[in-house]
Amino acid sequence: MLHRAFCLLPTSPVAAVATTPAYAAGRAWARHTRTTVSVVVGTRYRKLTRTASKSTYKRNIAVATAPAKSSSNLALTSNDVEDLNRLSDWKVAGFRRTPHLAGNPSCPTDDQLYKDCTLNVTYFDPDSFADWDFDSIPGVSSQPREITPAHIPRTRPPRPGQPSSIITNAVSVSPAGPSFRLSRPTTRYALRKNLIYLVSICRPTPSLPVLVDYHALYPDLQTTWSYNLLIALALRHVSFGVTQMLFTEMRRSKIKGNFETWKLQVRSLIQAGFWDRAWRQVMETTNSPIPGNSRPRHEMPLPIWLEFCRSLRKGILRKPPKARWIVNEQREVVRNAAAETVTEGPDTLLLYRARQRLLFRHRPTHMPDLATTHPNTIYHIVYLLLQSQQGDRALLLTTSYLRALPRKLRKKTAMRCLDIIHLHITFNRTTKGLRKLYETQQTLNTLLKLHRSLRPTSSTLFLLLSTLRHAKRCGTVANNVVRAFKLEWGPQVEDGRVRRRLVTLALKEGRRDLVKHIGKLETEACRATRSWTFEREVLGGTQRWPFKRVFRYPGRKLFVKNGKERRLWHRVQKRAWLKMGVKIK
Repeated sequence: MLHRAFCLLPTSPVAAVATTPAYAAGRAWARHTRTTVSVVVGTRYRKLTRTASKSTYKRNIAVATAPAKSSSNLALTSNDVEDLNRLSDWKVAGFRRTPHLAGNPSCPTDDQLYKDCTLNVTYFDPDSFADWDFDSIPGVSSQPREITPAHIPRTRPPRPGQPSSIITNAVSVSPAGPSFRLSRPTTRYALRKNLIYLVSICRPTPSLPVLVDYHALYPDLQTTWSYNLLIALALRHVSFGVTQMLFTEMRRSKIKGNFETWKLQVRSLIQAGFWDRAWRQVMETTNSPIPGNSRPRHEMPLPIWLEFCRSLRKGILRKPPKARWIVNEQREVVRNAAAETVTEGPDTLLLYRARQRLLFRHRPTHMPDLATTHPNTIYHIVYLLLQSQQGDRALLLTTSYLRALPRKLRKKTAMRCLDIIHLHITFNRTTKGLRKLYETQQTLNTLLKLHRSLRPTSSTLFLLLSTLRHAKRCGTVANNVVRAFKLEWGPQVEDGRVRRRLVTLALKEGRRDLVKHIGKLETEACRATRSWTFEREVLGGTQRWPFKRVFRYPGRKLFVKNGKERRLWHRVQKRAWLKMGVKIK
């Protein structure tokens, strides 16, 4: 299946798109008929034959391939040869202007030229073309260029004598496709750089099978790092089959894994639902002696220990087949064995508490202080406590950690600390209705006041509105909460997700006016986004290539889930139309 990666390989310059179908059609015609060169009249055949004695600028001669009926058609005069030489520069098929003699005193005006623009078809003998005929096409630039005011298309064609066609100048603003960006890797670092570019920078991002096939094209350049990148990407796509295939290929290629590979292997088992199997494998590894040392480890590393704080990915549980009883070859009704082969059952409260006790008994002895602990460590521990419904201990740990932080935080650290606060909003399962909203708001305000670098985002407001699902007058209360949040923290806390949840709550309450108002706001926001995107595509935007160094961006920036959001908005639009007759564009 390596053909899926061919679109990423660098290619040599090819002909314009307009000439390729004509070239293929000429080849197909040449296979069925005998081709001879004759001179025929072009698109204005009837009018030109009637007024052959009039001005010569109306003549349009092209080369045709058609079966010859008589040898008299091959007679060419000197004027015809000059016309053919003059027309040799007009090879671009499509919507073009009829050529005129440069020295003709009766040259038409611009308005007449605009009317004479017709869709002309140039016939040619495919056997008479060489490869260099497609290398350079007059009027078409093979290199991308910036748009200037002189290149903006006008309402009428250019006058005779202007350098090139306006339409063809504005065709290519930025390179189309990754073949302009990628070079064929010759070293391991070059392959690593290309993979980072394809995952982090290239838009649209190639699919996971394409990336795997591209990586398989260069077996001599594959490294542990490249396999770890693809395995982590496959786990994010919840493609456990691709993950196991990459692990198998890595062992077959005799590429040794590192600590990151071990961590990804544990993560793949836990996310697939095999928590106990992952625990047994890690305990066997820790009890085995270290290479070069006779004593065993006896201690689980902290990054591996944090991986066990994770849980089964949502929607990963494999459902058994519907047919629990089948008919075997002896025509006997027996129980279907496939109905029993499922992954570990859904995690329950008792199971979470048992895992928590097991993890705390085997926790690493060298735990860092709270002031120097990474937020990711606190996030996983708080998540495990909240899953075990120990909210008081989780809140105490979060409060102590936020108080121990330094006064100034990096933006990345502050965002990760905000994710810890979001856990307390998500796992508030004690109450329902408006009381749940008020308790969650109180907890949120208390945690935000512990550090001045913490500021809520649209995700905070989106999660806060989820507490109103079982409340009365949920749409009205949600609208008031959004207004108060915007007044306190700014208008940037409202985005498309917040508006979608607000429309959902308004539909539940039956607020037609609120649905129409939020629908108009979303329509205006979508129009502004489309206009900005179109402007950036036309003008080229900021040039982000070439880079001195290529960095790997975090997952929340790479996978913004725009497709999922559009799908959910489509459901809300359909529901608003069916329930209230409100049309949200």
